[in-house]
Amino acid sequence: MNSRIGIIGENSIEFIEILLDIWKNQNIACIFDWRIPLSEIEFRIKEADIKLCYIQKNILNKSISVCEYKEYEVKDSSFSFVPQYIYDNFTNNYSKSEAIILYSSGTTGVAKGIKLSHYAINKNADMIHECLNSKKDECVFLAKPMSHSSGLVTGLIHSLKYKVQLVVCNPTQSPTKNLYNIFNSNATTLLINPSLLKLFVLAQKKLNLNFHKLRIIRVSGSAITTELVNEAKACFGESIKILNGYGLTETGPAITMQNMEDNSNGYVSVGKQLNGVELKIDIIENDIGKILVKTPCLFIGYVSIGEDFEFQNGEWYNTGDIGRIDKEGNLFILGRQDNMFTVGGLNVYPEDIEKKLQEKIPQIEECVMISNKNDLFGNKITLYYSSSYKCDLNNKIREFCSDNLASYERPINIIKINSLPRNSNCKISRKADDYKKYE
Repeated sequence: MNSRIGIIGENSIEFIEILLDIWKNQNIACIFDWRIPLSEIEFRIKEADIKLCYIQKNILNKSISVCEYKEYEVKDSSFSFVPQYIYDNFTNNYSKSEAIILYSSGTTGVAKGIKLSHYAINKNADMIHECLNSKKDECVFLAKPMSHSSGLVTGLIHSLKYKVQLVVCNPTQSPTKNLYNIFNSNATTLLINPSLLKLFVLAQKKLNLNFHKLRIIRVSGSAITTELVNEAKACFGESIKILNGYGLTETGPAITMQNMEDNSNGYVSVGKQLNGVELKIDIIENDIGKILVKTPCLFIGYVSIGEDFEFQNGEWYNTGDIGRIDKEGNLFILGRQDNMFTVGGLNVYPEDIEKKLQEKIPQIEECVMISNKNDLFGNKITLYYSSSYKCDLNNKIREFCSDNLASYERPINIIKINSLPRNSNCKISRKADDYKKYE
């Protein structure tokens, strides 16, 4: 009771069984993404004082050495309908006690273990349901890992609470295989992140399957471009609704979400705040500033020593993101506060520029703007990008930057590389040191 127990595995029925059993015995589940290095997993296990860890068989190259572990076998690693007994075994829990530990992406720093209460994840699922008003005849296909807060809460917990048919798959298997899985499961809703949706679009262009049941694609996790939305609608059907959402693990996670009726402003916003959430902008310049939030689903604290604290009721939480809110209450995300840098005393929002570049030059598969300090000229911007397109895109990129960006926003150097460096959580790295070998 009240012990922290680890889980390492892909999305599966067995994974869900273990999770619910941990909660049934009043213990705390600590979920680790199996794709991160073993040394990082072991560090997190020790940090969280975990004595027992469940590990999917054959998923790690080496055995865990820092705690007792039990291997479990997955019967179907392709895709599975969540059976009725799982729904029956799920219990609503609104206690303020610690329920789960999930780790942040750590894009620019060290990943943090984030503690969420039962109340936070159950309440957040209620808020999501009120926004979406999910129907009993829906079939949700979860193409997001349950080791991340969005897949866990907006996918698994929401579906179990409201008896929505859920299909779980391994998001890392080929997009072609998962497209057939979506087709064969007659899914009506797809939960996915933008980078994986892009791969699905490329695969669907070749397969041209008729997704006559699919009605909704719910997207969150990173910025989605208008270009990708248009491509997805062309591939999956113009009548499909693509609903964007936003949140952080620390906020339970969902803060804002588009619903079926709230699509008038296009797909560049992440929708309006969920019922019970308050948002405000701490202005930096014009109408742009830090996004602050009040939510009943705020996390309890961090695992690491010195960061274990509780927020008081009514306290505004700084999301660390930069954005703006329009007159209709729609939130627009420009990027991370940590990623913003200054050139000549003027603010540059790299993620907003990266999104525009990918939208206007679809041959760019991924890109990132890195700022290097220069003693003579201040910050110097370099754009790194990857593309399978054989022709050189540098001139096209420079032309776009000249026509659309202020002089201080334009990269000094443009460098094509095979693939962008990743951090331990498989997110694109923004650390300048990771790009020095490409200079």
